[in-house]
Amino acid sequence: MDGDHSYSPALAVAGALALVAICSYLAVTRGGGKASHRRLPPVVGTVFHQLYHVRRLHDYYTELCREHKTFRLLAAPGRRQIYTCDPAVVEHILRTNFPNYGKGSLNSEILRDLFGEGIFAVDGDKWKTQRKIASYDFSTRALRDFSGDVFKKNAAKLAVVVSTHAASNQSMDIKGLLTRATMDSIFTIAFGQDLNTLDGSGEGCRFAKAFDDAGEYTLLRYINPFWKVARLLNVGAEATLKERIKIVDGFVYKLIRARSDELSNTTAHGPGSRDDLLSRFIQATTNDSGMVDYKYLRDIILNIVIAGKDSTSGSLAWFLYMVCKRPELQEKIFYEVIEATNAGDTTSVDEFLHSLTDQALNKMHYLHAALTETLRLYPSVPLENKQCFSDDVLPNGINVSKGDAVFYMPYAMGRMEFLWGKDAEVYRPERWLDENGVFQQESPFKFTAFQAGPRICIGKDFAHRQMKIFAAVLLRFFVFKLRDEKDTVSYRTAITLAIDQAMGAEGDGDSSYSPAAVIAASGLVLVVAICSYLAVTRNGGGGKQKRRRPPVVGTVFHQLYYVRRLHDYHTELSRKHMTFRLLVPAGHGQIYTCDPAVVEHILRTNFANYGKGPFNFENMRDLFGDGIFAVDGDKWKQQRKIASYDFSTRALRDFSGAVFKRNAAKLAGVVSNYAASNQAMDFQGLLMRATMDSIFTIAFGQDLNTLDGSGEGRRFAAAFDDANEFTMLRYINPFWKLASLLNVGAEATLKERIKVVDRFVYKLIRDRSDELPNNKTLDPKGSRQDILSRFIQATTSDSGTVDYKYLRDIILNIVIAGKDTTAGSLAWFLYMVCKHPDVQEKICREAIEATNAGKAASIDEFSQSLTDEALNKMHYLHAALTETLRLYPAVPLDNKQCFSDDVLPNGFNVSKGDIVFYIPYAMGRMESLWGKDAEAFRPERWLDENDVFQQESPFKFTAFQAGPRICLGKDFAYRQMKIFAAVLLRSFVLRLRDEKEIVSYRTMITLSVDQAMEAEGGGDSSYSPAAVMAASGLALVVICSYLVVTRNGGSGKQKRRRRPPVVGTVFHQLYHVRRIHDYHTALSREHMTFRMVVPAGGGQIYTCDPAVVEHILKTNFANYGKGAFNHGNARDLFGDGIFAVDGEKWKQQRKIASYDFSTRALRDFSCAIFKRNAAKLAGVVSNLAASNQSMDFQGLLMRATMDSIFTIAFGRDLNTLDGSGEGSRFAAAFDDASEFTMLRYINPFWKLAKLLNVGTEAMLKERIKVVDGFVYKLIRDRSDELSNTKAHEPDSRQDILSRFIQAMTNDTGTVDYKYLRDIILNIVIAGKDTTAGALAWFLYMMCKHPEVQERICHEAREATCAGEAASIDEFLKSLTDQALNNMHYLHAALTETLRLYPSVPMENKQCFSDDVLPNGFNVSKGDIVFFIPYAMGRMESLWGKDAEVFRPERWLDENGVFQHESPFKFTAFQAGPRICLGKEFAYRQMKIFAAVLIRFFVLKLRDQKEIVSYRTTLTLSIYQGLHLMATTR
Repeated sequence: MDGDHSYSPALAVAGALALVAICSYLAVTRGGGKASHRRLPPVVGTVFHQLYHVRRLHDYYTELCREHKTFRLLAAPGRRQIYTCDPAVVEHILRTNFPNYGKGSLNSEILRDLFGEGIFAVDGDKWKTQRKIASYDFSTRALRDFSGDVFKKNAAKLAVVVSTHAASNQSMDIKGLLTRATMDSIFTIAFGQDLNTLDGSGEGCRFAKAFDDAGEYTLLRYINPFWKVARLLNVGAEATLKERIKIVDGFVYKLIRARSDELSNTTAHGPGSRDDLLSRFIQATTNDSGMVDYKYLRDIILNIVIAGKDSTSGSLAWFLYMVCKRPELQEKIFYEVIEATNAGDTTSVDEFLHSLTDQALNKMHYLHAALTETLRLYPSVPLENKQCFSDDVLPNGINVSKGDAVFYMPYAMGRMEFLWGKDAEVYRPERWLDENGVFQQESPFKFTAFQAGPRICIGKDFAHRQMKIFAAVLLRFFVFKLRDEKDTVSYRTAITLAIDQAMGAEGDGDSSYSPAAVIAASGLVLVVAICSYLAVTRNGGGGKQKRRRPPVVGTVFHQLYYVRRLHDYHTELSRKHMTFRLLVPAGHGQIYTCDPAVVEHILRTNFANYGKGPFNFENMRDLFGDGIFAVDGDKWKQQRKIASYDFSTRALRDFSGAVFKRNAAKLAGVVSNYAASNQAMDFQGLLMRATMDSIFTIAFGQDLNTLDGSGEGRRFAAAFDDANEFTMLRYINPFWKLASLLNVGAEATLKERIKVVDRFVYKLIRDRSDELPNNKTLDPKGSRQDILSRFIQATTSDSGTVDYKYLRDIILNIVIAGKDTTAGSLAWFLYMVCKHPDVQEKICREAIEATNAGKAASIDEFSQSLTDEALNKMHYLHAALTETLRLYPAVPLDNKQCFSDDVLPNGFNVSKGDIVFYIPYAMGRMESLWGKDAEAFRPERWLDENDVFQQESPFKFTAFQAGPRICLGKDFAYRQMKIFAAVLLRSFVLRLRDEKEIVSYRTMITLSVDQAMEAEGGGDSSYSPAAVMAASGLALVVICSYLVVTRNGGSGKQKRRRRPPVVGTVFHQLYHVRRIHDYHTALSREHMTFRMVVPAGGGQIYTCDPAVVEHILKTNFANYGKGAFNHGNARDLFGDGIFAVDGEKWKQQRKIASYDFSTRALRDFSCAIFKRNAAKLAGVVSNLAASNQSMDFQGLLMRATMDSIFTIAFGRDLNTLDGSGEGSRFAAAFDDASEFTMLRYINPFWKLAKLLNVGTEAMLKERIKVVDGFVYKLIRDRSDELSNTKAHEPDSRQDILSRFIQAMTNDTGTVDYKYLRDIILNIVIAGKDTTAGALAWFLYMMCKHPEVQERICHEAREATCAGEAASIDEFLKSLTDQALNNMHYLHAALTETLRLYPSVPMENKQCFSDDVLPNGFNVSKGDIVFFIPYAMGRMESLWGKDAEVFRPERWLDENGVFQHESPFKFTAFQAGPRICLGKEFAYRQMKIFAAVLIRFFVLKLRDQKEIVSYRTTLTLSIYQGLHLMATTR
C-alpha cells in the first residue's frame, strides 16, 4: 500500500462503534409476515458499508453489481435502498413507469439546501415549468450561437494558459484549468457575466471553490444516514456545507438583483435583448406586479451551472487522462481534427477556432466516440436515483415499496461485462463506431450518462459541443502526457465524478473530505442505537404488562440527537400525544406530559407522592447540593419556611426594589453609551450581568459589578452559567454517571466549573460569617438585609458553628432562581417586542402614563417613579411579560419523581421511581390549551375587556410551577422584570440588528437565547453540545465495561482476591489506536502491572514486570499459552501455524523448525540468499542515489526481506525488489492482512464485523483470499515436483517448504496443504516483517545519530578487512560468519533499536488455570496476560534515567564486547521454551543488510526534522514509510 493507507486506524475507532449498532439495526429492519411473501433484492450490506468505502464508493458498487445486478443496502427503518445495473429496470423507472418515480422527498431533502427548487431537485409542476422554459432556450439558434462563441473564447484563453506552461516546461493541473474554463463559460451563458476564474482576474474564485465543496458535501448525505443530526448539531461536513452555501448565495443573489434591476430599468425587454439564461428566466418568471422571486431564480440557475460546469470539466479531465494513457489516440484525434476543419499546420488558435463550425464538429466521429467512451467509464453523474411513489414490481420481478429509493449506477454499468463484453473495463473508442467509422448511439438505458426518458439531459448536445471544442483545440495544438507516467488517478466522491487532487500538478495533499471524519462524526449516533434498541426490545413479564402505559414515541437517545432543539422536539411529540413515554436503556421510566390535569395531580392533588427524588437529587447535587431545588422532606420544608418569611417581608421587598432600580439605571446607562455610538449590543449578556449583580447583592450583600466590568465576579458568573448547562445535560444523557466516573467530556468540564463557583462562594460565606459575630448591632430582625446573613443567623447552631456547605447550597439555588430566570425571560421579552414594535410602543406609553413621569424625566427620575403602585398599574406590560413566559418559560422542562405506584387522571399507570416530566415550553404552544393562535405572541389574551390582567390556572400556565412548590419569588421576579422592561422601553426604541433574524435557545436548565442577541459578531456558545457528544461517544460504549468493573461476585473468595488496578477499558485502546503502544507505556509508568476492563469474558492484564514475564514464559510455562483467545484472533490468517497454537501442533512444528534452523545447510543457504538480496538492494539504492532521489527505505527493505524469506521458505524468488516478480500483490495483501488481524486484539466487536462481513473484517477476508491463492499454488507445485522426482533425500531441496512436505507427508502420500500453508506463512511473517521493520527503525536511528552511522561503517571495514575500494560483491564475500561476529557495535546498535522499537511491540499469553503472579496479583482461568516489549524498553526502572535515549554503548562491556541482557527484561525475542528460534537467523540478516548499506552509503532523512510514527499492526512498522536520501561513500 502506498502513500496514505487504504485503511486508516481511525476508521477502526469509529467503525467499532458502528458495529455494535448494526445488529440492532439488522434486527430492527428484519421483516416478517407480509414482507416475507414479497420478492426483495438480496441484501449485500448496510448504508454503513458506504461510509466505510466512501473513498472508492463507485468501485464498491461495481463489485457488488458483478455479483447481483439488483441488490439492497439496509437503510433507515421503513425505507429501503435498491441499487441496479439492469437496463430493463433503468428503462422501467426512467420511462415505462416514469410517473411513479421521481426525485421525491428523499432527494428533495438532501438537495434542497444547495439546489433549492431547481430542476434537479423537484418533480411535478415546478419541474415541468423549468423543463419547458429550458427546453425552448436550449433549442434556440440564438443560445446555440451565443454559447458556441463563449466556448470558443474560453477554449482560446485556456490554450494560452497551457501554452505558457508548456513554454516553461512546467507541469500543470489541467483538471483545475478545465474546471475554471467551464465555470467561466457556463457563468457567462447562465448569468451573462464572465467570472474570469481562468486568468485569476475575476472575483468568482471564492464562489467557484465554495460551489465545488458544497456539491461534495451534498453527495455525502446520500451515504451518511446521520446527516440530519450533523446538520441539526451544525457539525462536520454539514457545518461546512452551510458556510459554503452562504458564500454561494451571497454571490448569486447579488448577480440576480443586479440583473433584475438592470432589466427593469431598460426598455429593451424583447426576448433577444439579453442572450444569457438568467435574463430569459427573469423575463419568463416575473409576475404581473413586476415581482421577481430571487430564491426561485437562484435555484434554477444554480442547477444549470452544476450541469454545465462539473459535468463537462470532469469529463474533459478524464478524457485527457485516458488519452495520456493511450497516446496513439491523441494522434488519431489530432489528424481527425485537422482533416475535419481543413486547417493547415500553421493555423493560429484564433484561425483554428473560426474553422470549428458545427459542420466540422459533426465530422469528428472518432473524437465523439472517445468522449463517449470516457463517459461510459467515467460518467459525470456516477450514481443517480429515483424515489418510488407507490408500490411497484420491477421487470425482474422484484417488489418496490412506496418510499423506496431505486439507484441506478452509470459508473458500475459502464464496467459490466454482460453489457459491454469481456473488455468492458478497457478504454476502446472503436466500440462506438460502425465499419465506416461513423458514430453509433447506444440505448440510453444501457449508456446512462445523460439519463433517459422524459428527464433525459436537455443539455446533452450543448455538453458535447463544449467538450468537442475544448478537446479539439487542446489536442490540435498540444501533446499531453502525465507528469508521472505510472500515475493512476482516482476520483473524489462527490455528486459529479471529478478527479481527486490536481491532475498533473506538483504536490499532493489530502482530499478536502476525510471519510474517517464523517464516520467519526457519526460514531455517537451509531452507539446510541444500541441501547435504544435494547430498550425497545425489552419485554416485561407477567400481569404487569396489562397496566396502561403512555405511548412510546422514542428513546432518551433521540433527545441527544435533538439536543439543540430539544424543547421543539418535545413540542412536536406533545402535539401527537399529550402524555407519552421515552424509553431508557435501564432504570426508571420517563413520562412526559402537557396535560394540565396531570400537572395538577403531581404538583398538588397527590403532591406527597411526587418530589425531586433521588433522580433529580443525583443530577443536581454537584451544583445545587442540598438547596431548595434539589431536595424534599425536612430540608425542603426548612428552607421553604425561612425563604417564605423573607420573601414576604417589607424589608426584603424594599431592599430588592432599590437594588433592581439601581441596576436598571446602570443598565440603561450602558445601553445609552452603545446607542450614542450606534453600536449593536448583546442584550442577553447585559441582562445576565445586571440580574446577576442584583441577585448577588440581595443574596450575598455584595455587588459583583459584572455589568460595568469593574467587579471580580465575571469568572464566577461564566463558570456558573456553564455549570448550569452541563447539569442540564445529565437529564438527557443517560451515561453521565459513567462520564463522571471516567472524568470525561461535559462531566470533566462541570467539575472544573464547580470548583470555580465554590471557591468564590465559600469565600463570601466565610467573610460574611466572620463579619456577623463581630457586629455589635446584630439584630435578629434584620440589621443586614441580604438573604445570606438571614440564613446564617437562622441556621447557626447553638455552639456557633456555621455549616458552610449547606449555606452554599441554599444561596446558589436562590441565585439561579433570581438570575437566569429573569434575565432569560427579559431577553426573550425584548426579542418579542423587537418582532412586534407595536407592542413596544404600547408598553412605552403605558409606562409613562402609570408613573406620571414626563417625557423629559431622566432615567434616574423615571426609575424612582416606579413605585409598587405604578408597577401594579402596568397591566399590558405584565401581560406582555406573561405572554413571553408562556412561549419561552424560564424553566422549559421540569419533573417530579414518583414515590409509589400511582394512576394519573388520564388513566395512565406510573410506577414507583418513574420520572414524570411536564413541559412548560410545549404547553405554551398547545392549540388545545391556547387556541389556534397558540404560537402567536399576543399579550391581549391575558387582559379582560377592561384591559385588566387576568390570571390563568397555574396548571395550564406552569412557568412558576404550582401547588405547595409554587415559586416563592414569583412576585419578586415580576417586579424585577417590570422595572427593567419599563426603564428600557421608556428610554429606548429597540430593534434587532438583523430584522430577519430568528433566534434559538441554548439547551440548559433555564431557557436562554443561544448566541449574542442583537450583538455584532458572535462566536459560539461556551458549550457546544455536538462537541460534548462527540467527546462522549467513546464513553457511551464503555457502559458494558463499566458494568464489568462494578460487578461483584457472590462469594467472599472473589472479594479477597488481589487484582491489578484498573486503568481503563479496551475502548480506550480503540480511542488511542494510532498511538496504542505509547498509551500502554504511559500507563506502565504508573503501574507496572494493570488491567483493562472488557465488556464480557476474561480479564486483560498488562505487565512490564520482568518477574511476571519470566513467570508466564518460563516458570509456569505450562499454564500459559496462545489459548483460544489468540487462536481465535489469529486463526484466519495464521491458521494452525506455530504462532497460533499450543500443545502437540506447536511441539511438532517447533521440533522440525528447531532442527532446520540448527543445520549448517540452512544457515549457508540463507546467508547466500541474504547476501544476494543485500546486493540487489544496494543496486537499487545506488541508482536512486545517483539521481539524487529520496526513497522509501522501509518499502525497499520489506521487499528485500520478503524476497529473502520467500526463497528460503518456498524455494521461490518473488522478485518484488526489482518489480519483475508476480508476488507484489501477495506481499501487499499479506501486509494488510497482518494489520487487520492486529485490530482484533483491540476491537472487541471484530466477531460481529466478521459475521456481518463488514469493515476491516471484510477486507481481511479479501486479503486472505489473495494470500491463499498465491500460497496454495506454490505448495501444490512444490508437492507435485517432489512427488515426481526420485531425489527425496532430506537435503535434496534446501527450502523449508520442501523439508516440511517431506516430514509431514503421510504413508499414503497425502499432503495436508492447509497445514503446510499455515506453517510456512508463520515463518514468512517471522522472517519478513520483523527484520524489515527492525532494519527500518535502525536506519531511522542512524539518521538521527550520524555519529553512530560513521562508527558502524568504520567497524564494518575493520571487521571484513575489505579495503575502501572494494566493490559491493567483494565486500559481501568478506562478510563471513567470523566478520559478522566481530561487529559488536553493529550488534549493539541493532539490539538498542529492538529495545526501543521491538518487532513485536505487544505479546500475550492466555491463562489455563487460576494462578498468582510473583507480584501477588491473582489471574483467573481464561484471563489474557499481555507483556509489552515496547513499553518495557522505555521503563526507567529497568534501563535507568536514559531509558528513552538511543545509546548502543549500554550493551557493551569495557572492552567493547556485546553483553546480553535477561530475555525477561529485553523481550524482543520472547523467552523460555517459546524463545524465537530464528533469533540468530534474524541478526544475521539484519547485520548483512545493515553492514552493506552503511558501508557504501551515507543516509539521511529527506526532512531532517521529521519524527516518524508507527503503524498499529502485529509488527512495528513505520507509518507511511521511511523516506531517506542516500549518498554514495
